Amino acid sequence: MSSLEQKIYDDELREGRGWHIFFFAGHSESRKDGTIGSIVINNEDDCLTIDEFKQELSTAIEKGLQLAIFNSCDGLGLANQLAKLHLPSSIVMKEVISDEIACDFLTHFLDTFSHNTSLFAAVHQVRKELEKKWDLPEQYPGAHWLPVIVHNPGAPNLPTWKGLISEYQLPLKYRLPILIVAILGAIGLSLSIHLEFNQFKFYAQLYPHMILFPWFSFWIAMWGVYQAFCQFINKKKFWLPVAVVLFISILTLSIEVTSDNMMLFELTENAVATVDKPPLEIIDKIEKIPGTIVDKHEFIQSDKIVIKKIKIKKAITNFINIKEENKEISEEAENSYYELMKFSLSYNVWKGNKDYFSFSRWFYGLTFWMIIFNVLMLFVLWPNLDSRQIVNQLKYLGYLITTEVSFLSWIPLRLYYTQKTKYFIFGSTSPLEGLDFLVYLIIFFLLTMTLIKICQLEQRYKLAVLVTIVAAIVLYIGTFQTDLIDRFVGLNTSDPRIWFICPLLNGLCLYIFLSNETDR
Repeated sequence: MSSLEQKIYDDELREGRGWHIFFFAGHSESRKDGTIGSIVINNEDDCLTIDEFKQELSTAIEKGLQLAIFNSCDGLGLANQLAKLHLPSSIVMKEVISDEIACDFLTHFLDTFSHNTSLFAAVHQVRKELEKKWDLPEQYPGAHWLPVIVHNPGAPNLPTWKGLISEYQLPLKYRLPILIVAILGAIGLSLSIHLEFNQFKFYAQLYPHMILFPWFSFWIAMWGVYQAFCQFINKKKFWLPVAVVLFISILTLSIEVTSDNMMLFELTENAVATVDKPPLEIIDKIEKIPGTIVDKHEFIQSDKIVIKKIKIKKAITNFINIKEENKEISEEAENSYYELMKFSLSYNVWKGNKDYFSFSRWFYGLTFWMIIFNVLMLFVLWPNLDSRQIVNQLKYLGYLITTEVSFLSWIPLRLYYTQKTKYFIFGSTSPLEGLDFLVYLIIFFLLTMTLIKICQLEQRYKLAVLVTIVAAIVLYIGTFQTDLIDRFVGLNTSDPRIWFICPLLNGLCLYIFLSNETDR
């Protein structure tokens, strides 16, 4: 047979983590002059005065105890003694109170106070509720005046629900790996490409949405998601949805890294794949590509096709030069080139030659996974807007807006890739590929909903207008001003040093935004 063990109150008050609210329900009494009070423990003969656990209370106050609630009779003496111990505030009953009213008081008070209503306003509202129900001749007339606040004049402010709670950061054992992964997600792919290929500019111009975006803006998005998560008081309830997001993002990653239309940096510089029995139509296509783009003898060797990464790069560079210089090329030759590129960069060709997968491919997988994970995390964070569950609702919304606007800057880079890079390599002319439309829709939907919510709370219409203008400009540039992107981050970039200004400007914008919005 097992039994419950009663906790020792002295030990609980000295608990290292401290307490914000001390609550007692039961029986109590005070001297007629209201100077000394006592509470009844277990039975009427077992009384306990404040002096008898003074040291434990003092320790609790030093560790952050802000409010004592005595839901018991005649507690003025208790409040006076606690004020001498420098407790900021107490709520007591002036006289004898019935159990029914005491229970009603506690229920209404906690509900009102937890909505971050001030202590005085919360007690005032509860008195009104008690008056409606109990201030009747046949009930308890005047009982609604029994709850009183005794505030210590030496305490600077009355406690509030949110004031009792600080913004909780995850323990260091969690923060450190998160920080390491975030740094790798922001700059890992760029560094690995530079160290592995020593051709950072070439790859960044082809794939700015994956190489430049992480250290342009994605680091802000990761920071915003983390800070928004830290605003929640109870984080344990998020482990299940976070686990679901983790599963979906890993599943999406597994699909991405086994898909066709691979990126050049996924292969080592000396990568070679031999196709023993190639489709006859591919051989026919290679025969039709002009020598100014491809030396067919380098691809067709006897009855085999030998694909070398270095020859793929050369073919892409030749084709881009022809297009940029407006040289004539037949439609048949152009389509044949596209078919060769699709075949050469298909996963099926290389999956049997995994030794030629580059080290940068791992960082690409990490970056892709982190982008998907953080986008999906917005779905976890958005519905949880109950003010009682969040330390600072306006800060929380500010972090969400910061994250969503950061993802907006990815859209022009992605559109450049689908309209420019994929056209030069695979002949794609559609601005939307795969799940692109869904991702764009998600970002704009969440941003719109967040702006509506923040306008409802604080009527920040200027912020809504500003962010809407930014979103419209981003969408316009990405859709209709591809050449502008081309000159700054694309294939026609004259000076890549301008890229290093972008994260600095984004960091400055973040600082200005948070200084003007979330501290209000």
